[in-house]
Amino acid sequence: MYSLRVKTSIFYSLILLAILIIYNAILLFSIRHFLYRDVDTILRLKAEELVVALNAYAHQENGGILSGNVSNVSAKVLSFEKTFRKSISQDDRDSLWFAEAKELKLADDYIFFLNDRYKGIKASPNLSPALQKLFMHAASRMGTTVAFHTVQSGDTRIRIIHVPFLYEGHAPYFLQVGTSLSSVVKKQTKIIKLMMFGSVIVLFITSFWGSIFVVRILKPVTAVANTAKTISHKGLHMRITSSTTDKEMKFLVDSFNMMISRLESAFKHINEFSSNVAHELKTPLAVMRGELELVEDGVRPAEEYKKAIAVSLQEVRQMIRIIEDLLLLARLEYKTDAFTFERSDFTRFLEAQIYEPTQILATEKKIHVQINACEHPLMVNIDTMQLRRLFFNLITNAIRYTADHGSITITTVRKGNVVRCAIQDTGRGIAPEHLSKIFDRFYRVPLEKAVSAEGSGLGLSIALSIAKAHGGDITVQSILGTGSVFTVILPLD
Repeated sequence: MYSLRVKTSIFYSLILLAILIIYNAILLFSIRHFLYRDVDTILRLKAEELVVALNAYAHQENGGILSGNVSNVSAKVLSFEKTFRKSISQDDRDSLWFAEAKELKLADDYIFFLNDRYKGIKASPNLSPALQKLFMHAASRMGTTVAFHTVQSGDTRIRIIHVPFLYEGHAPYFLQVGTSLSSVVKKQTKIIKLMMFGSVIVLFITSFWGSIFVVRILKPVTAVANTAKTISHKGLHMRITSSTTDKEMKFLVDSFNMMISRLESAFKHINEFSSNVAHELKTPLAVMRGELELVEDGVRPAEEYKKAIAVSLQEVRQMIRIIEDLLLLARLEYKTDAFTFERSDFTRFLEAQIYEPTQILATEKKIHVQINACEHPLMVNIDTMQLRRLFFNLITNAIRYTADHGSITITTVRKGNVVRCAIQDTGRGIAPEHLSKIFDRFYRVPLEKAVSAEGSGLGLSIALSIAKAHGGDITVQSILGTGSVFTVILPLD
Protein backbone atom coordinates (compact mmCIF):
# COMPACT_ATOMS: atom_id res chain seq x y z
CA MET A 1 0.00 0.00 0.00
CA TYR A 2 1.75 3.14 -1.21
CA SER A 3 1.46 6.50 0.49
CA LEU A 4 -0.19 9.47 -1.18
CA ARG A 5 3.21 11.16 -1.41
CA VAL A 6 4.70 8.21 -3.33
CA LYS A 7 1.66 7.92 -5.60
CA THR A 8 1.71 11.65 -6.34
CA SER A 9 5.44 11.59 -7.06
CA ILE A 10 5.09 8.60 -9.39
CA PHE A 11 2.11 10.16 -11.16
CA TYR A 12 3.98 13.46 -11.54
CA SER A 13 7.07 11.64 -12.90
CA LEU A 14 4.98 9.61 -15.38
CA ILE A 15 3.33 12.75 -16.70
CA LEU A 16 6.72 14.44 -17.04
CA LEU A 17 8.12 11.35 -18.79
CA ALA A 18 5.24 11.33 -21.26
CA ILE A 19 5.79 15.03 -21.97
CA LEU A 20 9.52 14.46 -22.50
CA ILE A 21 8.86 11.51 -24.85
CA ILE A 22 6.40 13.52 -26.94
CA TYR A 23 8.69 16.57 -27.00
CA ASN A 24 11.77 14.53 -27.95
CA ALA A 25 9.83 12.66 -30.64
CA ILE A 26 8.69 15.94 -32.21
CA LEU A 27 12.18 17.42 -31.91
CA LEU A 28 13.82 14.30 -33.42
CA PHE A 29 11.34 14.28 -36.28
CA SER A 30 12.07 17.95 -36.98
CA ILE A 31 15.85 17.42 -36.87
CA ARG A 32 15.54 14.38 -39.15
CA HIS A 33 13.46 16.42 -41.56
CA PHE A 34 16.07 19.21 -41.68
CA LEU A 35 18.95 16.73 -42.08
CA TYR A 36 17.20 14.98 -44.97
CA ARG A 37 16.32 18.33 -46.49
CA ASP A 38 20.00 19.34 -46.45
CA VAL A 39 20.99 16.02 -48.05
CA ASP A 40 18.29 16.44 -50.70
CA THR A 41 19.46 19.99 -51.46
CA ILE A 42 23.05 18.82 -51.96
CA LEU A 43 21.91 15.91 -54.13
CA ARG A 44 19.79 18.23 -56.27
CA LEU A 45 22.74 20.57 -56.85
CA LYS A 46 25.05 17.69 -57.80
CA ALA A 47 22.48 16.22 -60.20
CA GLU A 48 21.87 19.58 -61.83
CA GLU A 49 25.60 20.13 -62.37
CA LEU A 50 25.92 16.71 -64.02
CA VAL A 51 22.90 17.33 -66.26
CA VAL A 52 24.18 20.76 -67.24
CA ALA A 53 27.67 19.41 -68.02
CA LEU A 54 26.24 16.59 -70.10
CA ASN A 55 23.94 18.84 -72.12
CA ALA A 56 26.63 21.46 -72.53
CA TYR A 57 28.92 18.87 -74.07
CA ALA A 58 26.16 17.62 -76.34
CA HIS A 59 25.31 21.17 -77.41
CA GLN A 60 28.94 21.93 -78.15
CA GLU A 61 29.60 18.71 -80.09
CA ASN A 62 26.29 17.89 -81.78
CA GLY A 63 24.00 20.86 -81.34
CA GLY A 64 22.00 19.05 -78.66
CA ILE A 65 19.15 20.75 -76.89
CA LEU A 66 19.52 21.61 -73.20
CA SER A 67 16.45 20.80 -71.21
CA GLY A 68 15.43 20.55 -67.59
CA ASN A 69 15.26 22.75 -64.53
CA VAL A 70 18.98 23.22 -63.82
CA SER A 71 21.28 25.79 -62.28
CA ASN A 72 24.03 27.86 -63.96
CA VAL A 73 27.19 26.06 -65.02
CA SER A 74 29.87 26.33 -62.38
CA ALA A 75 33.64 26.37 -62.87
CA LYS A 76 33.73 22.65 -62.17
CA VAL A 77 31.20 22.04 -64.93
CA LEU A 78 33.26 24.04 -67.45
CA SER A 79 36.25 21.83 -66.66
CA PHE A 80 34.02 18.81 -67.12
CA GLU A 81 32.79 20.19 -70.49
CA LYS A 82 36.41 20.70 -71.66
CA THR A 83 37.18 17.09 -70.85
CA PHE A 84 34.19 15.93 -72.90
CA ARG A 85 35.28 18.06 -75.81
CA LYS A 86 38.60 16.21 -75.94
CA SER A 87 37.01 12.78 -75.80
CA ILE A 88 37.42 10.42 -78.81
CA SER A 89 35.31 7.37 -78.06
CA GLN A 90 32.25 6.54 -76.00
CA ASP A 91 34.26 4.35 -73.63
CA ASP A 92 36.82 7.06 -73.10
CA ARG A 93 34.00 9.49 -72.58
CA ASP A 94 32.46 7.35 -69.82
CA SER A 95 35.80 6.93 -68.07
CA LEU A 96 36.40 10.64 -68.23
CA TRP A 97 32.91 11.30 -66.78
CA PHE A 98 33.60 9.33 -63.66
CA ALA A 99 37.17 10.60 -63.38
CA GLU A 100 35.80 14.13 -63.41
CA ALA A 101 33.30 13.12 -60.70
CA LYS A 102 36.11 13.53 -58.20
CA GLU A 103 36.38 17.16 -59.21
CA LEU A 104 32.65 17.57 -58.51
CA LYS A 105 33.07 15.87 -55.11
CA LEU A 106 31.06 12.86 -56.29
CA ALA A 107 33.77 10.28 -55.60
CA ASP A 108 31.86 8.83 -52.60
CA ASP A 109 28.47 9.09 -54.28
CA TYR A 110 26.67 6.69 -56.56
CA ILE A 111 25.97 7.80 -60.17
CA PHE A 112 23.68 5.87 -62.43
CA PHE A 113 22.43 6.68 -65.95
CA LEU A 114 19.22 4.99 -67.19
CA ASN A 115 17.38 4.95 -70.50
CA ASP A 116 13.70 5.65 -71.05
CA ARG A 117 12.84 2.04 -70.04
CA TYR A 118 14.53 2.48 -66.66
CA LYS A 119 17.38 0.18 -67.70
CA GLY A 120 20.88 1.02 -66.63
CA ILE A 121 23.28 2.50 -69.24
CA LYS A 122 26.27 3.41 -67.17
CA ALA A 123 27.06 3.31 -63.46
CA SER A 124 29.85 4.62 -61.28
CA PRO A 125 32.44 2.00 -60.27
CA ASN A 126 31.20 1.89 -56.65
CA LEU A 127 27.64 0.95 -57.73
CA SER A 128 27.41 -2.84 -57.41
CA PRO A 129 24.94 -4.92 -59.47
CA ALA A 130 22.78 -5.41 -56.38
CA LEU A 131 22.62 -1.66 -55.85
CA GLN A 132 21.90 -1.12 -59.54
CA LYS A 133 18.80 -3.32 -59.18
CA LEU A 134 17.67 -1.26 -56.21
CA PHE A 135 18.25 1.97 -58.16
CA MET A 136 16.33 0.70 -61.19
CA HIS A 137 13.46 -0.47 -59.01
CA ALA A 138 13.36 2.96 -57.35
CA ALA A 139 13.40 4.61 -60.82
CA SER A 140 10.36 2.63 -61.95
CA ARG A 141 8.51 3.81 -58.87
CA MET A 142 9.50 7.50 -59.23
CA GLY A 143 8.53 7.81 -62.90
CA THR A 144 9.33 10.84 -65.07
CA THR A 145 9.49 13.55 -62.42
CA VAL A 146 12.26 14.74 -60.17
CA ALA A 147 11.88 12.72 -56.98
CA PHE A 148 13.75 11.47 -53.92
CA HIS A 149 13.83 7.96 -52.58
CA THR A 150 15.67 6.01 -49.86
CA VAL A 151 16.89 2.44 -50.36
CA GLN A 152 18.38 -0.02 -47.90
CA SER A 153 21.35 -2.20 -48.73
CA GLY A 154 22.42 -4.27 -45.77
CA ASP A 155 23.22 -1.82 -42.98
CA THR A 156 23.63 1.06 -45.42
CA ARG A 157 20.85 3.52 -46.22
CA ILE A 158 21.21 5.45 -49.48
CA ARG A 159 19.32 8.58 -50.41
CA ILE A 160 18.66 8.86 -54.18
CA ILE A 161 17.62 11.76 -56.41
CA HIS A 162 15.96 10.77 -59.67
CA VAL A 163 16.27 13.40 -62.45
CA PRO A 164 14.89 13.08 -66.05
CA PHE A 165 16.81 14.95 -68.82
CA LEU A 166 17.25 15.25 -72.62
CA TYR A 167 20.49 14.23 -74.27
CA GLU A 168 21.36 14.86 -77.93
CA GLY A 169 17.75 15.61 -78.70
CA HIS A 170 16.51 12.28 -77.41
CA ALA A 171 14.21 12.01 -74.40
CA PRO A 172 13.85 10.98 -71.75
CA TYR A 173 16.97 9.75 -70.05
CA PHE A 174 17.38 9.54 -66.30
CA LEU A 175 20.18 10.38 -63.95
CA GLN A 176 20.29 9.02 -60.42
CA VAL A 177 22.70 10.32 -57.83
CA GLY A 178 22.82 8.54 -54.50
CA THR A 179 24.67 9.29 -51.30
CA SER A 180 25.09 7.29 -48.11
CA LEU A 181 23.08 8.42 -45.10
CA SER A 182 25.64 7.10 -42.65
CA SER A 183 26.58 10.62 -41.55
CA VAL A 184 22.90 11.44 -41.03
CA VAL A 185 22.37 8.22 -39.07
CA LYS A 186 25.40 9.01 -36.91
CA LYS A 187 24.08 12.47 -36.21
CA GLN A 188 20.67 11.07 -35.37
CA THR A 189 22.23 8.49 -33.05
CA LYS A 190 24.20 11.18 -31.23
CA ILE A 191 21.12 13.35 -30.94
CA ILE A 192 19.06 10.44 -29.57
CA LYS A 193 21.72 9.65 -26.98
CA LEU A 194 21.90 13.29 -25.95
CA MET A 195 18.10 13.44 -25.71
CA MET A 196 17.95 10.28 -23.61
CA PHE A 197 20.72 11.45 -21.32
CA GLY A 198 19.17 14.90 -20.99
CA SER A 199 15.72 13.43 -20.37
CA VAL A 200 17.06 11.18 -17.60
CA ILE A 201 18.80 14.14 -15.95
CA VAL A 202 15.70 16.35 -16.27
CA LEU A 203 13.45 13.55 -15.00
CA PHE A 204 15.71 12.89 -12.02
CA ILE A 205 16.01 16.56 -11.06
CA THR A 206 12.32 17.34 -11.49
CA SER A 207 11.27 14.15 -9.67
CA PHE A 208 13.57 15.03 -6.77
CA TRP A 209 12.25 18.54 -6.46
CA GLY A 210 8.73 17.33 -7.17
CA SER A 211 8.86 14.91 -4.23
CA ILE A 212 10.05 17.75 -1.98
CA PHE A 213 7.23 19.92 -3.30
CA VAL A 214 4.68 17.14 -2.69
CA VAL A 215 5.90 16.73 0.90
CA ARG A 216 5.45 20.45 1.44
CA ILE A 217 1.95 20.41 -0.07
CA LEU A 218 0.89 17.37 1.98
CA LYS A 219 2.26 18.75 5.24
CA PRO A 220 -1.16 20.12 6.32
CA VAL A 221 -2.73 16.77 5.35
CA THR A 222 -0.21 14.99 7.57
CA ALA A 223 -1.05 17.39 10.38
CA VAL A 224 -4.75 16.63 9.93
CA ALA A 225 -4.06 12.89 9.99
CA ASN A 226 -1.87 13.12 13.11
CA THR A 227 -4.46 15.21 14.90
CA ALA A 228 -7.24 12.83 13.85
CA LYS A 229 -5.28 9.94 15.41
CA THR A 230 -5.12 11.65 18.79
CA ILE A 231 -8.70 12.88 18.90
CA SER A 232 -11.20 10.96 21.01
CA HIS A 233 -14.43 11.90 22.71
CA LYS A 234 -12.30 13.40 25.50
CA GLY A 235 -10.07 15.43 23.16
CA LEU A 236 -12.55 17.17 20.89
CA HIS A 237 -11.18 20.52 22.02
CA MET A 238 -8.07 19.98 19.87
CA ARG A 239 -7.67 22.07 16.71
CA ILE A 240 -5.13 22.16 13.87
CA THR A 241 -3.04 25.28 13.46
CA SER A 242 -1.50 25.76 10.02
CA SER A 243 0.65 28.56 8.65
CA THR A 244 0.16 27.50 5.03
CA THR A 245 -0.94 30.17 2.57
CA ASP A 246 -2.35 27.70 0.04
CA LYS A 247 -6.08 28.27 -0.27
CA GLU A 248 -6.92 24.59 -0.78
CA MET A 249 -4.89 23.42 2.22
CA LYS A 250 -6.25 26.23 4.37
CA PHE A 251 -9.74 25.23 3.31
CA LEU A 252 -8.98 21.61 4.29
CA VAL A 253 -7.66 22.62 7.71
CA ASP A 254 -10.56 24.98 8.35
CA SER A 255 -13.08 22.34 7.25
CA PHE A 256 -11.50 19.77 9.55
CA ASN A 257 -11.56 22.18 12.49
CA MET A 258 -15.19 23.00 11.75
CA MET A 259 -16.00 19.29 11.67
CA ILE A 260 -14.33 18.80 15.07
CA SER A 261 -16.27 21.77 16.44
CA ARG A 262 -19.52 20.22 15.23
CA LEU A 263 -18.57 16.88 16.74
CA GLU A 264 -17.67 18.57 20.01
CA SER A 265 -21.01 20.34 20.03
CA ALA A 266 -22.82 17.11 19.11
CA PHE A 267 -21.07 15.10 21.85
CA LYS A 268 -21.83 17.83 24.35
CA HIS A 269 -25.44 17.82 23.26
CA ILE A 270 -25.57 14.01 23.50
CA ASN A 271 -24.16 14.08 27.01
CA GLU A 272 -26.66 16.73 28.08
CA PHE A 273 -29.45 14.90 26.30
CA SER A 274 -28.57 11.60 27.98
CA SER A 275 -28.46 13.28 31.39
CA ASN A 276 -31.79 14.97 30.79
CA VAL A 277 -33.41 11.74 29.57
CA ALA A 278 -32.07 9.86 32.57
CA HIS A 279 -33.35 12.59 34.89
CA GLU A 280 -36.77 12.82 33.24
CA LEU A 281 -37.31 9.06 33.28
CA LYS A 282 -35.80 8.59 36.70
CA THR A 283 -38.41 10.77 38.43
CA PRO A 284 -41.55 8.91 37.27
CA LEU A 285 -39.86 5.55 37.84
CA ALA A 286 -38.95 6.59 41.37
CA VAL A 287 -42.54 7.64 42.04
CA MET A 288 -43.85 4.34 40.67
CA ARG A 289 -41.35 2.40 42.71
CA GLY A 290 -42.41 4.22 45.89
CA GLU A 291 -46.07 3.57 45.29
CA LEU A 292 -45.52 -0.10 44.51
CA GLU A 293 -43.32 -0.58 47.58
CA LEU A 294 -46.10 0.82 49.77
CA VAL A 295 -48.49 -1.68 48.25
CA GLU A 296 -45.97 -4.48 48.75
CA ASP A 297 -45.44 -3.74 52.47
CA GLY A 298 -48.69 -5.30 53.58
CA VAL A 299 -52.43 -5.25 53.45
CA ARG A 300 -53.72 -1.75 52.68
CA PRO A 301 -57.14 -0.26 52.28
CA ALA A 302 -58.60 -0.49 48.82
CA GLU A 303 -58.43 3.30 48.47
CA GLU A 304 -54.64 3.27 48.83
CA TYR A 305 -54.32 0.54 46.19
CA LYS A 306 -56.44 2.58 43.80
CA LYS A 307 -54.38 5.69 44.54
CA ALA A 308 -51.09 3.83 43.92
CA ILE A 309 -52.40 2.46 40.62
CA ALA A 310 -53.64 5.90 39.51
CA VAL A 311 -50.30 7.55 40.35
CA SER A 312 -48.38 4.80 38.54
CA LEU A 313 -50.60 5.12 35.48
CA GLN A 314 -50.05 8.86 35.44
CA GLU A 315 -46.26 8.41 35.57
CA VAL A 316 -46.43 5.74 32.84
CA ARG A 317 -48.35 8.16 30.63
CA GLN A 318 -45.70 10.81 31.30
CA MET A 319 -42.88 8.43 30.31
CA ILE A 320 -44.76 7.40 27.16
CA ARG A 321 -45.22 11.06 26.26
CA ILE A 322 -41.49 11.71 26.72
CA ILE A 323 -40.53 8.67 24.62
CA GLU A 324 -43.00 9.61 21.86
CA ASP A 325 -41.64 13.16 21.75
CA LEU A 326 -38.06 11.87 21.60
CA LEU A 327 -38.95 9.55 18.72
CA LEU A 328 -40.69 12.44 16.96
CA LEU A 329 -37.62 14.65 17.36
CA ALA A 330 -35.35 11.93 15.98
CA ARG A 331 -37.65 11.43 13.00
CA LEU A 332 -37.89 15.17 12.31
CA GLU A 333 -34.13 15.73 12.44
CA TYR A 334 -32.73 12.60 10.82
CA LYS A 335 -35.39 11.35 8.39
CA THR A 336 -36.07 13.50 5.33
CA ASP A 337 -39.18 11.46 4.45
CA ALA A 338 -40.90 12.60 7.66
CA PHE A 339 -42.27 15.62 5.79
CA THR A 340 -44.67 15.87 2.86
CA PHE A 341 -44.60 19.40 1.50
CA GLU A 342 -47.29 20.98 -0.62
CA ARG A 343 -47.92 24.51 -1.85
CA SER A 344 -50.63 26.14 0.24
CA ASP A 345 -52.07 29.54 1.15
CA PHE A 346 -50.66 30.29 4.61
CA THR A 347 -53.46 32.76 5.48
CA ARG A 348 -56.15 30.20 4.73
CA PHE A 349 -54.21 27.50 6.63
CA LEU A 350 -53.91 29.78 9.67
CA GLU A 351 -57.59 30.69 9.75
CA ALA A 352 -58.96 27.17 9.16
CA GLN A 353 -56.38 24.96 10.89
CA ILE A 354 -55.13 27.13 13.79
CA TYR A 355 -57.47 29.96 14.71
CA GLU A 356 -60.71 28.01 15.11
CA PRO A 357 -59.24 25.14 17.22
CA THR A 358 -57.40 27.72 19.38
CA GLN A 359 -60.69 29.36 20.30
CA ILE A 360 -61.97 26.02 21.55
CA LEU A 361 -58.81 25.37 23.62
CA ALA A 362 -58.99 28.85 25.16
CA THR A 363 -62.67 28.56 26.18
CA GLU A 364 -61.99 26.89 29.55
CA LYS A 365 -59.84 29.81 30.78
CA LYS A 366 -62.03 32.37 28.97
CA ILE A 367 -59.02 33.67 27.05
CA HIS A 368 -59.81 35.99 24.15
CA VAL A 369 -58.20 34.87 20.87
CA GLN A 370 -57.77 37.36 18.02
CA ILE A 371 -56.24 36.93 14.56
CA ASN A 372 -54.85 39.65 12.29
CA ALA A 373 -54.18 37.90 8.99
CA CYS A 374 -53.01 39.35 5.68
CA GLU A 375 -55.72 40.05 3.15
CA HIS A 376 -53.66 38.73 0.25
CA PRO A 377 -52.72 35.06 -0.23
CA LEU A 378 -49.31 34.02 1.08
CA MET A 379 -48.15 30.94 -0.80
CA VAL A 380 -45.73 28.68 1.11
CA ASN A 381 -44.48 25.09 0.88
CA ILE A 382 -45.63 23.38 4.07
CA ASP A 383 -46.35 20.04 5.67
CA THR A 384 -49.79 20.78 7.07
CA MET A 385 -49.75 18.14 9.83
CA GLN A 386 -46.29 19.07 11.14
CA LEU A 387 -46.95 22.81 10.93
CA ARG A 388 -50.17 22.35 12.95
CA ARG A 389 -48.08 20.55 15.59
CA LEU A 390 -45.67 23.53 15.67
CA PHE A 391 -48.40 26.14 16.19
CA PHE A 392 -50.32 24.09 18.73
CA ASN A 393 -47.15 23.56 20.79
CA LEU A 394 -46.71 27.33 20.92
CA ILE A 395 -50.39 28.07 21.52
CA THR A 396 -50.72 25.39 24.22
CA ASN A 397 -47.85 27.03 26.12
CA ALA A 398 -49.44 30.45 25.64
CA ILE A 399 -52.75 29.22 27.10
CA ARG A 400 -50.99 27.40 29.96
CA TYR A 401 -49.03 30.48 31.06
CA THR A 402 -51.82 33.04 30.49
CA ALA A 403 -54.15 33.82 33.36
CA ASP A 404 -57.93 33.57 33.06
CA HIS A 405 -59.59 36.29 30.96
CA GLY A 406 -56.26 37.05 29.25
CA SER A 407 -55.75 37.35 25.50
CA ILE A 408 -53.79 35.71 22.68
CA THR A 409 -53.22 37.53 19.37
CA ILE A 410 -52.09 35.86 16.14
CA THR A 411 -50.64 38.31 13.59
CA THR A 412 -49.19 37.61 10.14
CA VAL A 413 -47.00 40.08 8.26
CA ARG A 414 -45.17 39.71 4.95
CA LYS A 415 -41.61 41.05 4.91
CA GLY A 416 -39.69 40.55 1.69
CA ASN A 417 -39.54 36.87 0.83
CA VAL A 418 -40.76 35.60 4.22
CA VAL A 419 -43.95 35.60 6.23
CA ARG A 420 -43.76 36.32 9.96
CA CYS A 421 -46.50 34.92 12.17
CA ALA A 422 -46.42 36.26 15.74
CA ILE A 423 -48.27 34.59 18.66
CA GLN A 424 -48.53 37.13 21.46
CA ASP A 425 -49.95 36.35 24.91
CA THR A 426 -50.59 38.32 28.12
CA GLY A 427 -49.08 35.63 30.32
CA ARG A 428 -46.37 35.66 33.00
CA GLY A 429 -43.48 36.20 30.63
CA ILE A 430 -40.00 34.70 30.76
CA ALA A 431 -36.98 36.10 32.57
CA PRO A 432 -34.12 37.23 30.26
CA GLU A 433 -31.68 34.64 31.64
CA HIS A 434 -33.96 31.82 30.47
CA LEU A 435 -34.77 33.06 26.94
CA SER A 436 -31.68 31.51 25.34
CA LYS A 437 -32.43 28.08 26.84
CA ILE A 438 -36.14 27.58 26.36
CA PHE A 439 -35.63 25.71 23.06
CA ASP A 440 -33.24 23.24 24.69
CA ARG A 441 -34.56 19.76 25.21
CA PHE A 442 -36.12 19.07 28.62
CA TYR A 443 -35.52 22.64 29.72
CA ARG A 444 -38.20 24.18 31.90
CA VAL A 445 -38.25 27.63 33.38
CA PRO A 446 -37.63 26.94 37.09
CA LEU A 447 -40.32 29.24 38.42
CA GLU A 448 -42.91 27.69 36.17
CA LYS A 449 -42.00 24.08 36.78
CA ALA A 450 -45.12 23.37 38.77
CA VAL A 451 -47.30 24.81 36.06
CA SER A 452 -45.58 22.85 33.26
CA ALA A 453 -45.19 19.58 35.10
CA GLU A 454 -47.57 17.87 32.69
CA GLY A 455 -45.34 18.61 29.69
CA SER A 456 -42.26 16.70 28.59
CA GLY A 457 -40.05 19.73 28.18
CA LEU A 458 -39.67 18.94 24.45
CA GLY A 459 -42.50 20.98 22.93
CA LEU A 460 -40.45 24.03 21.95
CA SER A 461 -37.60 21.84 20.67
CA ILE A 462 -40.04 20.01 18.42
CA ALA A 463 -41.52 23.30 17.20
CA LEU A 464 -38.08 24.68 16.32
CA SER A 465 -37.11 21.47 14.47
CA ILE A 466 -40.29 21.69 12.38
CA ALA A 467 -39.63 25.36 11.57
CA LYS A 468 -36.06 24.64 10.44
CA ALA A 469 -37.25 21.71 8.32
CA HIS A 470 -39.46 24.24 6.49
CA GLY A 471 -36.43 26.51 5.98
CA GLY A 472 -37.62 28.89 8.67
CA ASP A 473 -37.00 29.80 12.29
CA ILE A 474 -38.67 30.79 15.58
CA THR A 475 -37.74 33.86 17.61
CA VAL A 476 -38.98 34.92 21.05
CA GLN A 477 -39.38 38.19 22.91
CA SER A 478 -40.66 38.33 26.47
CA ILE A 479 -41.11 40.73 29.35
CA LEU A 480 -41.47 39.22 32.80
CA GLY A 481 -44.98 39.87 34.14
CA THR A 482 -46.26 41.24 30.81
CA GLY A 483 -46.21 38.39 28.31
CA SER A 484 -44.31 36.76 25.47
CA VAL A 485 -44.23 36.91 21.66
CA PHE A 486 -43.19 33.84 19.70
CA THR A 487 -42.63 34.61 15.98
CA VAL A 488 -42.60 31.87 13.35
CA ILE A 489 -40.68 32.81 10.19
CA LEU A 490 -41.36 30.86 7.00
CA PRO A 491 -40.06 31.45 3.42
CA LEU A 492 -42.58 32.28 0.73
CA ASP A 493 -42.77 30.10 -2.35
